[in-house]
Amino acid sequence: MEPWDLPISDSEFDLDSCSMNGTDPLKPKCPVLNENQTPAFPEWLTIIMLCVYLLFANILLLNLLIAIFNFTFQEVQDNTDRIWKFQRYELIKEYHSRPAAPPPFIILSHLYIFIRNVLLCRPPLKSRKFSEYNELLSWEALMKDRYLLSTQQQRSQTMERCIVDTAQKYEPLQS
Repeated sequence: MEPWDLPISDSEFDLDSCSMNGTDPLKPKCPVLNENQTPAFPEWLTIIMLCVYLLFANILLLNLLIAIFNFTFQEVQDNTDRIWKFQRYELIKEYHSRPAAPPPFIILSHLYIFIRNVLLCRPPLKSRKFSEYNELLSWEALMKDRYLLSTQQQRSQTMERCIVDTAQKYEPLQS
């Protein structure tokens, strides 16, 4: 009989299922017995302690379950937003690349592109991506310069620097 198969109540307590001094490694150590050869620990206290333990264990497991659900929900929300933005970008790119004419007249826009590119030997229209990239680079350079200037001004505006500058301004007045 395994330890987890032992009954909780003392009415079914069997002295053969445990070892008195704990020398047998296959059997649990017997509880302290009173004069009736029943466990001295009261049965009702064991049940109350077991109920309290199970109550706290269930509360902790429920809190853990809520935390896991919250983490999973947040992860799904983050991925959903990213996927939505990607699909929106693909949709906008698709509509931007299509001709403006409705389907029966789309042949006219294809003829125009063919004449412009093949017969007139003009390169296809440049996309605005390259110019947007250059604008982004120039904006980043401007922001970098502003940041460096502001940090330099903050360093020069420290309290010690202000005291030294003020002292240098008033030295000629004192002599």
